[in-house]
Amino acid sequence: MLIEHTKQTVSKEISKLQPLKYNQFFWWRKFKDKSPLPNNSAVHARIDNGDFDFSSYYWQAQYALLEMEEKTGYINDPSKRHDAQKIYRERYRRLMVDFEKDEPQRLESYIKVMTGLFEIEKEELENKMESFDGTLKELYDLIKITYNFRTKQKRRGRPKKI
Repeated sequence: MLIEHTKQTVSKEISKLQPLKYNQFFWWRKFKDKSPLPNNSAVHARIDNGDFDFSSYYWQAQYALLEMEEKTGYINDPSKRHDAQKIYRERYRRLMVDFEKDEPQRLESYIKVMTGLFEIEKEELENKMESFDGTLKELYDLIKITYNFRTKQKRRGRPKKI
């Protein structure tokens, strides 16, 4: 557990989030993202809303580490300091578990939306994403220019009667 970013960077990312009131069931979360748009919303609107952005749980975990150092940094005795840091370390651990669940879901939903909207295969999209150095909006614009829209959208369920 080490702080990987400066205090200014973490504070800047945390300032984008909304503070939460205390919740006994999710006591380790102090902030929440904006609510995601429904799945039938336009893709560019969902990108602008931040539905596919990097998970905020990572920044909350970094904030927990900064808070731990700030509140317990003055304690010199290692055993007392270790006891005082228990709650912060548990908060960090739970936020990282949330991050490890949330981040793959965001990535998969972005891939699913893009492959459903454009004529691009999943592997090709993943290669583009790995080599692309820009924002999600810029990647969307590039794919929009490069690939055609699917004429027949992928659908579930029974086909329409003719």
